[in-house]
Amino acid sequence: MTVFALLPTGVTSAAPGPVKQEIELGCNPETWRVEYTAGSSGHVPGSTVRTRIDVHTVDEYGPDMETGEGAYGLGAAVTTGDVKRKVDARGRWSTHEVLSRGPRPAGYPRSHTRTTTVILQVADGTGWATAERDCTLTV
Repeated sequence: MTVFALLPTGVTSAAPGPVKQEIELGCNPETWRVEYTAGSSGHVPGSTVRTRIDVHTVDEYGPDMETGEGAYGLGAAVTTGDVKRKVDARGRWSTHEVLSRGPRPAGYPRSHTRTTTVILQVADGTGWATAERDCTLTV
């Protein structure tokens, strides 16, 4: 049975305006599956909002226990760029993405830590609102 640990929803608001954005970030330590659901509410029903979702991933590797080579890290960042999204009749929109499906690394002579950060920005004419969540997987 696979259980995802969903981090608490991040809800903040920008000044001025009633925009509320949410990110649920799920990280499964058994399979290293990482996924998120992002969205916002409080918009004028049927309106269009501008969104941007940025994802940053950092992999950190400990010293190699067999060769003695030192620790190192790798990083990557991607963005959706500005995307126009149509708001539903309740003044909301959302999207769901799977960022990685695993498998969990095994058998490496190095420790491995992966930190994933998802940043959501939303604008509906009242300014930008931002929410951020991160999770860390370690083996």
